[in-house]
Amino acid sequence: MTDPPIEQLDLLDTDYADILASSKYPALELQLVKSGINPSEAHIKTNFLTLVLL
Repeated sequence: MTDPPIEQLDLLDTDYADILASSKYPALELQLVKSGINPSEAHIKTNFLTLVLL
C-alpha cells in the first residue's frame, strides 16, 4: 500500500509533540489546525468540546 502524502501543518516539532502529549483528543485538535485555526485556539476548543461531549 502507499502512504498518504505528508501534510504541511506549519507547526514546530515541539508544538506537534505537545498536541500529541497533552490533548485529550489529538486527532480533532490536529484537524482544527489543518483547517487554519491557531494552535492555541484549537487546543482550547478541543478541551471544551471534549468536556461537553464526554
